[in-house]
Amino acid sequence: MNNPGAHIWIPELKEKFGATKGRPFSVIENGVQKVYFTAMYPDVETGDKASRFVAKRQWDNVGGDIVKFVKAYTRNNNPQEIAGYVQTISQYLKN
Repeated sequence: MNNPGAHIWIPELKEKFGATKGRPFSVIENGVQKVYFTAMYPDVETGDKASRFVAKRQWDNVGGDIVKFVKAYTRNNNPQEIAGYVQTISQYLKN
């Protein structure tokens, strides 16, 4: 709810933006099942600020490399899906 970036809940987002835990979901990472929660915010404006914060931090962590950013942000390794994200982000950065 009110999370346009569809990012996960972490304690830092609770502290900075008042995020609460949303629905849980599980993923397999390196052969281990992990449970995460979506982040929820009291309003769209706060969720947007938090989403921009999360995206900027990921962008900075990968030095602005679009492919690395997509893989880190989405945790997706499907080449076709990554290519789609890369194309969309590349178009956005040109504008």
